[in-house]
Amino acid sequence: MPKIYHFHATTGELIGVGEAQESPLEPGKYLIPHNATLAPTPDTGEHEAAVFDIAAQEWGVFPDFRGQKYWLPDGSEHEISAIGETVPGGALDTPPPPPPPTPEEIVARLTAEIQQRLDDFAKTRGYDGILSACTYATSAIPKFAAEGQYAVNARDATWQTAYAIMDAVLAGGPVPDSVADIDADLPDLQWPES
Repeated sequence: MPKIYHFHATTGELIGVGEAQESPLEPGKYLIPHNATLAPTPDTGEHEAAVFDIAAQEWGVFPDFRGQKYWLPDGSEHEISAIGETVPGGALDTPPPPPPPTPEEIVARLTAEIQQRLDDFAKTRGYDGILSACTYATSAIPKFAAEGQYAVNARDATWQTAYAIMDAVLAGGPVPDSVADIDADLPDLQWPES
């Protein structure tokens, strides 16, 4: 019995090989089901698919990279979903590295880290944060007033230095990776003796 080659109704790709059944009404003739042909498929290599052209009644070989992911230089991710589609020129196999942060993003990050540094310091004495500690500067209790005044002074000195550093960043100066890089430039935070 001759072989028949089944192809996908939409894509035309080879989906299986079987044996043709002889017609019970016409001996010597074989039944060819819909979306099948007696034409043998061509050899295909890696990332290739045999596709049947119904109009031409012949097979063709097309690139088949379905499922392959690639990234464009703008960072957008794509996946090939159709036979014949190939990875475009200039595409990347892995995501491109993120663009470096803008000076404004660096300043925003440093601002948040410096605020966290001040808040963490205030919390070592049980305050909610530096703002809470600063409100005690006018306390009638000497211990709290001293801590509150220290918090005000530490906050002011920290931000005065921090703003000078961040202005330099915005002006194109050195870019610290984190607050740890400028920690030595910021005022040392030590509570006054009780």
